[in-house]
Amino acid sequence: MNESPDFPAVYAYLMENSDDSSYESGLGFNAYPTEVFLKNGKRLGSIKYFIPQAKAVTIDEGNRYIVELDASGKVRLEIVMHAGSSGESIPEEKYRAVFRDMFEELGLSRAAVDSFEFFHSSSRVW
Repeated sequence: MNESPDFPAVYAYLMENSDDSSYESGLGFNAYPTEVFLKNGKRLGSIKYFIPQAKAVTIDEGNRYIVELDASGKVRLEIVMHAGSSGESIPEEKYRAVFRDMFEELGLSRAAVDSFEFFHSSSRVW
């Protein structure tokens, strides 16, 4: 068989024949976000999504939170504080909570944020 799968048909089948679906995610190499379709509590099928690059940005109290992901499994988290914030800091639990929410919205594990180490740099030049 040398034909490509008919993705829209497969997706439609899974949507029509499942009674529940959820997302799974992992970390590391080949850990792609996966949509899992269930029928009567049993796995009917799943779809792994390959996203070459993604960037999500959210603003919280004037600060820009950025999550960048690429296909090699690299993750970059960054906070750009608002203008005039020189000398200010954001409590660790606060910025981790924002990133946890962002991870959840991206279909990633909230707990994964705890595996990152953050450091402060004031080297941005405007």
